Amino acid sequence: MNLVDTAYWFAVVALLIYADVDPWVWGASAIVFVPIYVIGLGYLRARLGVLRSS
Repeated sequence: MNLVDTAYWFAVVALLIYADVDPWVWGASAIVFVPIYVIGLGYLRARLGVLRSS
């Protein structure tokens, strides 16, 4: 995880804490958005040529 990814996730957690979000919403959000984020980021990196095939 690089600095941009780390800063992004710290901002997400800070917003959830600031908004006083219930724990079940955290879980539901993680189940929905983390796979989208991971797949989308992988696709974007592949399109930009960041990932190199061996």
